[in-house]
Amino acid sequence: MRLSRLVGLVLTLATLLAALGAPEEAHAVDIRVRGEGKIFADVQAAGTTLQVAGALRDEFGRSLPFRDLELSVMNVHSQRSALRSVKLTTDIQGRFQLQQDLDPGDYAVTMRFIGTEHLAGDDLVSQVSLNAQPPRVDIHIPRLVAGQSQPANLRVRASVAGIGVSGAALVAVNGKSVETIELDHYGRGALDVVKHLDPGENLVEVSLPATARRPEATDVARTRFSRSPILTATASASHRRLERGLAVRGEVKDELGPLTSGSVLITFERVGFAEGDDAPRLPDAAKHRAEVELGEGGVFEGFISGQIVRDGQWRAHVVYQPDAGKSLETLTQVVTFDQSSSRFFLNLLGALAILLGVGVLVVRLSTIDFAALLARLGRKDDDGVIAPDFAESEPIVIEALDDGSGVEPVAHDRLAGLIWDTWRAAPVGSAQLEFSQGGRVVYQTTSALDGTFRTDSLGAGAWHLDVIAPGFSRGTLDFELPHGGEYSRFRIGLTAVPLKIRRYYQSWVRRTHGDDLWGRLSPRQIEATIWSAFDVASVAVEDSRGREQLRQSIEALLADDGAGVGADPEELLLAMTEIVEEAYFSSRIYDEQLWQVLVQITTQLDARKEVP
Repeated sequence: MRLSRLVGLVLTLATLLAALGAPEEAHAVDIRVRGEGKIFADVQAAGTTLQVAGALRDEFGRSLPFRDLELSVMNVHSQRSALRSVKLTTDIQGRFQLQQDLDPGDYAVTMRFIGTEHLAGDDLVSQVSLNAQPPRVDIHIPRLVAGQSQPANLRVRASVAGIGVSGAALVAVNGKSVETIELDHYGRGALDVVKHLDPGENLVEVSLPATARRPEATDVARTRFSRSPILTATASASHRRLERGLAVRGEVKDELGPLTSGSVLITFERVGFAEGDDAPRLPDAAKHRAEVELGEGGVFEGFISGQIVRDGQWRAHVVYQPDAGKSLETLTQVVTFDQSSSRFFLNLLGALAILLGVGVLVVRLSTIDFAALLARLGRKDDDGVIAPDFAESEPIVIEALDDGSGVEPVAHDRLAGLIWDTWRAAPVGSAQLEFSQGGRVVYQTTSALDGTFRTDSLGAGAWHLDVIAPGFSRGTLDFELPHGGEYSRFRIGLTAVPLKIRRYYQSWVRRTHGDDLWGRLSPRQIEATIWSAFDVASVAVEDSRGREQLRQSIEALLADDGAGVGADPEELLLAMTEIVEEAYFSSRIYDEQLWQVLVQITTQLDARKEVP
């Protein structure tokens, strides 16, 4: 009907053109009235199962839904007619599929789309070899399910030689058959089994029944079901190794014992803001998150360094997320975090008082000849090697940035740049920049998370800049405004405290030993070398008990509980090695307090050289 109307329209147009007078040159009009149907198919062998999947599309790649195809299967070594012929109909997306169990052998698969009035037909022929192979069933189920209100999906996939096979899979829980899963064309299926689980450990088994051409296949898995889990947590201002900070400890259990699967998200929240406190306007300064895993016995512990939290009152919001089921939440009590007392304590005691702290931590070795040691130390006075002066703050190292730095240039009465960790080669976010004139802070800003910063107009004159970031020495810079463009796009390099510790230690070893050993020996090897240079037996406390006692001593010193590193030379050297190893090789954040302890240890050792 449509074709006759189209022909009539063309004849009408031709008549009108003839009546109006045809031009000297006539142009032909080619009108396409019939498209093409194209078969796209994948023919695979899943053991003795023939699997055909494909789609029917036109020449432009558009789907052709609800069209009929003829499919026939023939054994290539037989002259008989087709073993099977079937009609397939495409779905709404133009797709079709078939699975058929056959005897082992080589087969030719022919697919044919018979053309229609508006579509040309298409044929496709493919060959496939079927071989008997055992099937495989894989099941996945959460290790822990909490509560019955949320689903716990059992996922199944059955395959032969990596190709999915459909069918009905039987599900049994604790030896009792419960339901059947109908696997799709790709061998996949799922079932919510939470209603079939008993409290405690459950054994889940899925089997694909045997057929005439393939054996049975099964897979089993275990899951723990907790009907009423319990989450408890407490917070404290504590320390981990040599770091002070906030710690949260807790456990997850139910009526049958501890739960050891799932994850815990801890959000440290600052509470009780004082009037005028800027923390409410700085979300990153008021909340910090830590995700931890459950350990043995269902116990977990989260820790956040005191370098990135402010003094004040804090509490923790703890969320336990099981592998499947309902999550649990709880709030800890409010704790107070205050680092100012520890810093005051450290500065007040000074080198001698700190290093003469109570508590002898390492078993003294009676074989050490301290007289020979001190004599050797005394002979090092005239070696001519002087350690550099390491101040609390360090001059800022600056360098120009290229156009691809992400820092936009600014006018000559402003600054724009990037705060940079010269040790880890990474930007430093949330660094405080304080601009002073005449000893008074006039302007402040904070670097973004990507380390970039940009100031407002500062005005002409001489300026002093302090850059303060947790884990770094305070950086200082004196400059004049307006500038000539050198501060329009530049990078500020800060010195990380672990790097400062390493440099100081490296310099002290060179001054004491007469040679630079860093990079050639490990800190413990350096420790042994210093002792051997004095013809004194090395104090090699290699057992874990002795090292752990020493570490606890340093932690106690930083925690300000009255304990400290002993004053004997062997203890001082051991403590120095522990600090260097802990700071430089742990990749944690440390503040100047740890560096101050190291300086005071070396000061005490240097003082021994003056003892007759």
